Amino acid sequence: MKKEIEYMETGFDRLEKLDLTEVLSGILPKGESIISVDQIPYGHVNRNLRITTKDTRYFCKIAPLWYKGSLDREAWALGKVKDAGCLVPSVLGYLDKDNDVIPEFEMLLLEHVDGDLLEGMNERERGRYYSQIVKLYNLIHSIPVNHFGWLNKEFEGSDDTWMDFLVQIENEDAISSLDTELLERVSFVRRELAACLEGDTSSSQEGAGTGNLLYGDFNYANFIVNRDDRVVALDFQNCFSGDPLYDVAMMLVNDERFEAYLKTPKGYDLIDNDATRRLVYLYCLRYLTSMLIFFMTQNNKEMIIFARKRFSKIRRSYAKIG
Repeated sequence: MKKEIEYMETGFDRLEKLDLTEVLSGILPKGESIISVDQIPYGHVNRNLRITTKDTRYFCKIAPLWYKGSLDREAWALGKVKDAGCLVPSVLGYLDKDNDVIPEFEMLLLEHVDGDLLEGMNERERGRYYSQIVKLYNLIHSIPVNHFGWLNKEFEGSDDTWMDFLVQIENEDAISSLDTELLERVSFVRRELAACLEGDTSSSQEGAGTGNLLYGDFNYANFIVNRDDRVVALDFQNCFSGDPLYDVAMMLVNDERFEAYLKTPKGYDLIDNDATRRLVYLYCLRYLTSMLIFFMTQNNKEMIIFARKRFSKIRRSYAKIG
């Protein structure tokens, strides 16, 4: 197995040997004394911790060895979206892998937000917050980012064109030999995207352009309703640059009821014609191929089944448009 998909080789076993209550005091403001450190059981990648002191609480993220640079990107994005008017936790500190607290691990210290995660609510309760989520996304998408795709150290996209990003499926080469059905899906998505985006200047090879900041991780565990009944967005670790409709597609993959909502006057009002709907469906399929590969490397059977079912359903919807 190639190194880049050895997701389970995180190095977190090192953390198990540390007294985090003692060690993490090194990232807090002077004078703070830690009472407890509790792991928060959310996320597929990071170690997420709640730090409680005598006077307050903090949220701390520790990134694995193979995911270097992701928390630096998140700290940058949180500052950008906060300036744009989004409700997000404040960044209180960032340490790169050369830190003296836990060397070789990135660390991000954030304001702790009190409230309830949308993930813990039922469908009816979540529906009350759709308009706030859409407003949040509109604000995020108002932020321009040079180039397209995953952000580099300068917080610019790593690809000159949007199509350059779309045709790259993470770790495809390493896993294609294990699943011929998945390889067919990747080929189908690439072929259809090339046809759909033909003539789109942002996808051409005529030179680098400007994309929009994308949230990149629609997950109800990433939204918390604070004590003022307002939605606060968490986890910008996977943000990147591209077409805002790709973010819409990620919404629809994870909650298909958004499709009906996005057609309403209070929603995005973007999926209002067959051409746009076709593109959103293709973005859904492109995202699902990446999702499948990621969860196959983790052997997460529940999420693999989910992704396969959603791919088949959305592909049928795409075919009906013609």
